[in-house]
Amino acid sequence: MAPHRRTPSGRRPCVAALILGLVALLTGQLLGPTGASAAPAAVPGALSLVASRDAVVVDTPVTLRGRAPAAGLAVSLDLHTATGWQPVGSTTTATDGSFQLAAPTWFYGRHVLRASVTASGVTPAAYSPEVTVTVRPPYRPRGGPSSWRLLEPMPVRWDPCTPIPYQVNLRGAPRGALRTLAEALRRVRQATGLTFTYAGRTRAVPWAAAGRSPAETPDYGFAIAWSTPRTVPDIAGRTLALAGSSIRTIAHGDGWTSAYYTGGLVIDRTQPTLPGFRKGISLGYVLMHEIGHLLGLDHVEDPAALMAASVSARSVPQYGAGDLAGLAQIGLAAGCL
Repeated sequence: MAPHRRTPSGRRPCVAALILGLVALLTGQLLGPTGASAAPAAVPGALSLVASRDAVVVDTPVTLRGRAPAAGLAVSLDLHTATGWQPVGSTTTATDGSFQLAAPTWFYGRHVLRASVTASGVTPAAYSPEVTVTVRPPYRPRGGPSSWRLLEPMPVRWDPCTPIPYQVNLRGAPRGALRTLAEALRRVRQATGLTFTYAGRTRAVPWAAAGRSPAETPDYGFAIAWSTPRTVPDIAGRTLALAGSSIRTIAHGDGWTSAYYTGGLVIDRTQPTLPGFRKGISLGYVLMHEIGHLLGLDHVEDPAALMAASVSARSVPQYGAGDLAGLAQIGLAAGCL
């Protein structure tokens, strides 16, 4: 585990590096009150809700159909999270009171859902019975579900209800890097429920020697770059990549909590990676691993986990059971900040 460093402002980054494994034929190579729906003082069961399917592979459409007491009502689809009910969709009832919603099948997990209607001048607040839709990966995750660890002893995470922007410095990046990054972030979204938005190009190089911190990173979001050990000494030797995020204190409920708000990821461009998501030391694997660090995951000893400390010719670019369990702790299922 790489050391934590304190920035001059007192906000400290959490940093971790991916170390290259030695193999026979290869050598050295993130409910809060903000935006959340409080449990209404409502009439339970006044709405109906039925799911077209109760278990699917990620991104498979599932339709939720129901009926409310009147036409023209605004219906919210709510997801149960660790901190309460969070809206994840909405619609308006038809003339006969019926409505239809899409279940949130874009990320893994056992999603407990309900429909709710807020009170109006003539209609009391109401909510439906709960329905459950389980969303699973398109593959069988390797390893054990306990093989995960956080960089911070208490869960520190990005706000899962705020899109996270990212900027990219493509100088020295391999061909197809932006496309591979987009696919890596899609896979991270499937594992967390987090949303990432491309914020354009940047000239920033996180963790460069001058600042020894994620200098020039966005006010909110993260930057990704390819560089050399001369510019970023911490990627010298067998270290292929380095990533971490800085922490700040924010208001949360009646108190305060810590959250990530900016970060950086840098890859050693002098060390080759396989294109795409091939088995072995591929760019896709490296990006998925380092984004795990940006979101708050630490290394683990389980070689079946993507968050293992080293990468080798046998590495598979898929999150293991432990990786997914850890990412769930810092994703949308954990609730808004």
